[in-house]
Amino acid sequence: MDALVLRVGARHGRGVYHRRFDGAAMTIGRALHNDLIVSDPYLGAAQFRLLRADGTLVLEILDRTNPVAVNGAVRDDAVLAIAPGDEIAVGQSVFSVLSEDSPVPRTRPMSTTVWARLGAWRPAV
Repeated sequence: MDALVLRVGARHGRGVYHRRFDGAAMTIGRALHNDLIVSDPYLGAAQFRLLRADGTLVLEILDRTNPVAVNGAVRDDAVLAIAPGDEIAVGQSVFSVLSEDSPVPRTRPMSTTVWARLGAWRPAV
């Protein structure tokens, strides 16, 4: 399996960054011992792990306190097979699994956010 890219962002769409995943395993959570540290207070210390097993990508949920949604559906399974293009949502964070050669998805335009609407407001002088 080729290298994958994990797109990490908040549910509101700001502060997106990308992390390349080409190893055998990657642990994701908010504790310092993880391979990918995400500063989300609603994420577990070690929330989940991505593994490569027999040419497939496997999501292993380590902390079941917070619900994990894959492609919009909350999953109760401890181990799930995922593929490039799948979206994992936990807490206030969204993780998109992309293949390395796929184009980077577009972000939401600024006009649809709350901050753009507030920018039109001007105080009385």
